[in-house]
Amino acid sequence: MTPLWLCLIASLLITTAEASDVKQDKNMHQRFGVLNLSGSILEPSCTIAAGSGEQVIPLTTVSIPMLVTEGQGPIEYFSIRLTECTLIEQKGQEADNPRFIATFEGPSNENGNFALSGEARGASLAIADRYGRRAIPGKPLPPVGIDSKSMALLYQARIVKNNEIPKAGNYRTTLRFKLEYY
Repeated sequence: MTPLWLCLIASLLITTAEASDVKQDKNMHQRFGVLNLSGSILEPSCTIAAGSGEQVIPLTTVSIPMLVTEGQGPIEYFSIRLTECTLIEQKGQEADNPRFIATFEGPSNENGNFALSGEARGASLAIADRYGRRAIPGKPLPPVGIDSKSMALLYQARIVKNNEIPKAGNYRTTLRFKLEYY
């Protein structure tokens, strides 16, 4: 019995000694530090060409009967041209097929199109890329390539029927776009 009792006392003394070696700081929960970040930019980004950054795109007049029967107006094409691009692949060579991702942002409606303001009713605006893939407000379109000679991204705009009762009048909307590329 003595050896077991002696082991318990020795164990208790070692544990007490280890706990007393740690100094408790009353402000231990408050820690402060410094974070320094540094880096470099290797290539300049593309610039949106003058005239492409702020565009006014007139859409073809659509009659109420056309909107009701066909559900949409004609396609109007527009482009976003880029300049001063140095498109580099990760390996340091010029990119063969650079990919661009566009996100259009603006007022939306229940159909997932862009809402219009003004006197006209029963219509909204649909935007699509050159392949006809529809832009949903605030969501990125799938990546597309760009023609490295013209440096233009091609898009489509058209008036489409929505759930409101059609009413003749003028309409307008303002959209923002964001471009990412790799």
